Amino acid sequence: MTDIDTDTNGSPTPPRYCSWAEREAAQRATRDAERDALSERIQASRASGSRHEREGSQRRQLGDIQIFRALMLDALEHPLVKTKSPRSGSFSSFKSVCALIKQRSGEDPSFLTPGLARSLPFFYKMVLTPAAWIMVADQLADHTRAGLTREMTALGPFSGLRVSIRSILVNAGINNVVQLRAAIAAGSIVLEHDVSSNGLTFRRWTELLEWIDRQA
Repeated sequence: MTDIDTDTNGSPTPPRYCSWAEREAAQRATRDAERDALSERIQASRASGSRHEREGSQRRQLGDIQIFRALMLDALEHPLVKTKSPRSGSFSSFKSVCALIKQRSGEDPSFLTPGLARSLPFFYKMVLTPAAWIMVADQLADHTRAGLTREMTALGPFSGLRVSIRSILVNAGINNVVQLRAAIAAGSIVLEHDVSSNGLTFRRWTELLEWIDRQA
């Protein structure tokens, strides 16, 4: 590779040959740029995939909630019809929503009244108070539309945090943001390579720190 310049009289000066170090630096810069571009494409692809996955989960959850609500609405409109189980095709959605209700009541014990909690997940008991369960279904639908699917905590001090991360914190005796910040400051939660001392992967650790930054 050569560079040809001209002097003030317009005559070409002798070509200057690039040194080995300059050629290596140029090639290294090209490789770095290609690697960075590839990394950006991979990250964009992962972000897009995660978004589609979240949207799909959101649609499925809303569908299950709508079926659950329809079951309770039917019981409300036809109270004299006795049934012990959901009609065919609705049972899986009923079970899915019952599991979600149990999860939400675990996040916040006040989510369900004691009477409703005792009837869960027995369909023949739940249809005796359909109006109350319709209200619960509507709350779940609101959470879901806000992006809080089954993978995300919707209630309590860890609202908006991934369920798996919340579980780790609660099992470690950390029950609110104040205790969490104190644990990090005290070094009781320490990131070691790709896994923290309490089982959080680097990705989940990063999510946790981002979530803390959003808290007042």
